[in-house]
Order: sequence, then structure tokens, then C-alpha cells
Amino acid sequence: MTFLTTSCAGCSAPVALDMSCLLVAVVKDDEVPGRLAYICPACRELRCEFVSMANVTALLAAGGTAMHVDFRLPELVHQTSGPPLTADDLIDFHAELTTADGPETLFGGDRGAQ
Repeated sequence: MTFLTTSCAGCSAPVALDMSCLLVAVVKDDEVPGRLAYICPACRELRCEFVSMANVTALLAAGGTAMHVDFRLPELVHQTSGPPLTADDLIDFHAELTTADGPETLFGGDRGAQ
């Protein structure tokens, strides 16, 4: 078995992980395209670290699990109409939701009957 030895960025504990416990993400069109994710056995938190493409290649060759990710935001397909919401609009909406019959008034009656 091949192990990766590192220290946890959160708790600083020394960590030795089997390569099958690693997730190597490759992000298209990013300045630092490689990400290494694992769960620290000491603090049991998910840890993500940036890695170079050379290290991504080495990690995958050693048995890391690959995941290809596209984090680009989708283009707006549906154009909205009307003015943007204001702070007063949000306050009014919140006030309406907190009244006894607010959700029924806003959403048109019994939502459970759909």
C-alpha cells in the first residue's frame, strides 16, 4: 500500500493516509487546478489543500481517486423583469412571513394539497 504523509492544516497532527482515502479534484480553468481532500483521522474534519498539477499527476499515479470539477457559474438563461428587491422589500416580506396567516396569503392557500 502507498501512503501520503502530511500534517493536518486544522489540528497540526501528523497524518498518514492510504491513497484510497484521498480525493484528488482537478478544476478546469483555475489558477491552481488541483485540490486534495481527505478526512483527518485526528480531528475528523474534512481538509482540502491546493496542489500543483505535477503533484496531482503523482497522487493519481499512486492511487488517489480522481474527480473532475467544473466550477464555472452557469450563464443566466432566464431574464427577470421588474426592479431589483430593496431592503424595505425584504423587511416587508419577512414581516408577512411571521404573521399567523402570512405564508398562506403569500403562496395562495393550503400548500399541502399540491
